[in-house]
Amino acid sequence: MRLRVTWFLFGLVFLCVGASLAFTPYVARATVQVPDYPACPARTQQLATITGRVYRDREPRQIEHLITVPGAATLTVLGFVEEGHPSECPGGRCNQGQLNEEFSVKLNGVEFGRYLDKGPYDQWFEAGPWFAEVMTSGEQSLQLAHLMTGRHNQPGSVTYRLSVCAASAATPIISVPDDIVVDAATAEGTRVNYSASAVDGFGAPLTVVCAPPSGALFPIGVTTVTCSATDSFGTSVSASFNVTVRATTGDPTIDVPDDIIAEAESASGTRVNYSASAVDGFGTPLTVTCNQPSGTIFPLGATTVECRARDSFGGTASASFTVTVRDTTPPLLLLPKSFTVMALSEEGAMVEYSVDASDLVDPLPLIDCAPPSSRVFDLGETLVVCEASDSFGNSALGSFTVTVVLDIVPPEILLVRLNDGAAESATREINLRFSAIDPEPGSGVSDYLVNEYIPDTELGIWTIVRSTSWQPTTGESTRSWTLTADPGAHYVQVLVRDRAGNISSRPGGAIINYVPASDSIKQGTTRIYRYRVQAGQHVDVRVTPLSGDADLLIFPPTYPALAGWRSENRSGEDRVSFIAPESGSYQIEVYGFTAATYSLDVTIGLATARADTSSVLVEPKAQRGPAFPPDALPGMPEPAQLQYHVHLPLLRGR
Repeated sequence: MRLRVTWFLFGLVFLCVGASLAFTPYVARATVQVPDYPACPARTQQLATITGRVYRDREPRQIEHLITVPGAATLTVLGFVEEGHPSECPGGRCNQGQLNEEFSVKLNGVEFGRYLDKGPYDQWFEAGPWFAEVMTSGEQSLQLAHLMTGRHNQPGSVTYRLSVCAASAATPIISVPDDIVVDAATAEGTRVNYSASAVDGFGAPLTVVCAPPSGALFPIGVTTVTCSATDSFGTSVSASFNVTVRATTGDPTIDVPDDIIAEAESASGTRVNYSASAVDGFGTPLTVTCNQPSGTIFPLGATTVECRARDSFGGTASASFTVTVRDTTPPLLLLPKSFTVMALSEEGAMVEYSVDASDLVDPLPLIDCAPPSSRVFDLGETLVVCEASDSFGNSALGSFTVTVVLDIVPPEILLVRLNDGAAESATREINLRFSAIDPEPGSGVSDYLVNEYIPDTELGIWTIVRSTSWQPTTGESTRSWTLTADPGAHYVQVLVRDRAGNISSRPGGAIINYVPASDSIKQGTTRIYRYRVQAGQHVDVRVTPLSGDADLLIFPPTYPALAGWRSENRSGEDRVSFIAPESGSYQIEVYGFTAATYSLDVTIGLATARADTSSVLVEPKAQRGPAFPPDALPGMPEPAQLQYHVHLPLLRGR
């Protein structure tokens, strides 16, 4: 037990030195005002109020008050000495003397506090409030005593008021019922009444607040009720209990689909969707849990799906069904379209084809075709039948036709380029590039042959001056080529042959002019050059004699009979400059009026000028015809230079 005693004195100015006490005398008054009881401190409870009056009549008088403390608490005793009453003193003054009063606080007979007030007997006085704090434990008895003494035999009295305040050391106590189990009255539940109470540390009842409150509608299932109470000191206490409302219409019911058969979509199986539902005894939907949820991948074969539902009262329902995933889909057979193969001989042709198959489940379905690929097919039509089968016994059939015919279609020349399309070369070394195809369903380009021609002015034809043997090619080749030493126009011709021996019927070729730094020409002979010019291009041709006399003649594309321009200077340079009136091949001729050595310079500018047909020379009598046909080109070589394969159809009599 621990005691703390504190005395307060208001209305007096005092100074404590040892046990002495000084005060200002109280002025007598005619009317006495009785003050209220002293107020209890904050967060305490007023346990009792006491009003007393102690009389002094020659002998000391004492009044005792006993208060029972209900439990552990911190007690505060507040005293207020209201006033002193000198009795029957004429004029308000009595004989000299002293009136003393004492207050003491005892707990179970043990004193814990004492207050002593001394004052002149012949004066009015009041003092207070004062208080003492006492800590108790358990139920104990508090004794308050007020003793009045004096050194004079005059009677007198003192009125006092006391307040006993308690701050409980114990927390409130709350009581709630045990868990409650009731049956549901409706699908919504039932109303449940219950009682809960609470008292503070002194046993005084407290207000209890519960949620949900008593008398509320409790749903089916388990509901936790929480109750709380708070005493006057702000100390709270809470407790809870469960209210279980049971359904009374039986266990839940569950509904699952009939057995399901699904087609496999892959080797993993297939995704299967289904619906399962359940309700409790009141028809309220329940959550259904299945070991293989709807929308998941079911493997190949049979899978048992077990579903369960549980209501809020612990009632359960279960059901099952079977999902069977099977593969009845045949493979997808990927066949080529019917096609034609060129045979190189009457014996037929080697035929190769590719067949593929895919299956939803089997990654490697078996494929069987008859006749198989990479076999010799006879001339004519052959039906190829293929079958694809998977590991589950599903199969697919398909067919296509292969037609084998003798290859009689010649290949075609697409392009021949000399020095990447240059019109002339100052050296004999040039670059030859060509490309060719064998039209479908050809047997394919196998080799090529090159012929070089120069114009023969005496015969008026292109003459072969150089040839190669057949060289292997796949259809495109680039190679170097050395021109013969003859200056002037050179025509390089390319022929191609396919594997069946067919030779391109229209050879391809290109013209390039070999123009060395100088050239010698005999008297009465002509050197031929060919240049392609676009209409509107500026053409400048110069023949510079180094010795002798050489004349210059130019023939446009549409004037093959007469020269369009000429220069016949007997000495010095022959030069012709004009704007091309049309597009095409312009033939330039250098004629040896005498034996001569000369240099040729041909400049073809950009097409910046308008075509001018008026620049063609007049005086047709002064002109002469070309020494070589300006539009002549080499044709097919002589048959002796080529090897032909002739394929004749077989005729059968009926």
